[in-house]
Amino acid sequence: MKFKVLFFIFTIINVITATGQKSLEIIYKVPKVDFSYQKQNKKKISAYTQLVERKTNEYAQPMDFILKVNPNESYYYMADFLPPENWESNMVIMAKYLGAGFYKYYQSKSGNKILRQFKERGKWFIGDDSLNGDRNHWRITQITDTILGHKVIKAVNKDRPKLAVWFAPDLPVPFGPMGYGNLPGLILKKEIENMPTTVLVAQKIIYYNKPFKIQPFTKGKIESEADIRARNLRGAIEMQKRFGKH
Repeated sequence: MKFKVLFFIFTIINVITATGQKSLEIIYKVPKVDFSYQKQNKKKISAYTQLVERKTNEYAQPMDFILKVNPNESYYYMADFLPPENWESNMVIMAKYLGAGFYKYYQSKSGNKILRQFKERGKWFIGDDSLNGDRNHWRITQITDTILGHKVIKAVNKDRPKLAVWFAPDLPVPFGPMGYGNLPGLILKKEIENMPTTVLVAQKIIYYNKPFKIQPFTKGKIESEADIRARNLRGAIEMQKRFGKH
């Protein structure tokens, strides 16, 4: 009996270790929206809002958002995307924004870092923040589900209670899309309460036997997230002053 118990424990450890040593490629999409939720919604949603959400979701469908993971690092980006012929730019932009298509993310477990690369006014920037920043403070619940055959557990953000993610403990890497992470398992789904088009869910997981290399960003001026927010605020104030003169 003891031998069977020890063998079972040894097998579980081997499975976890093997899974942790693999490289993964996860493909995420914004799923189709079921608008029946509006019947239970206390607030009336305008026809225009429904149109925007439908069109945004429609344009988001062909977009693949990819997360590459090795045991210590991850890289998140949007795959090549060709917009529809008759597209409305603001809705395509919104669809990209929902999946963080404007940004590329690098995360490091060993360095406890998250880097966000983006282009602004023709210049490249790298936002530097910690995996323990406010975007990754979680309260793990007892609510579970299944995604792609993996049991997932819901975690709610302590600083943004409407933001929730679902992570898979059997994929023991602390990464996820859009720079989210710092949980005991890979994030397979991200959602915001009462905003169906902000759902991002894993559609496919590709397993690699050998870890592939992931390099941190080198192109761009490095700034802290606080500095970026301050610069964006100054830009918004300048725009208000400029338009206020006319």
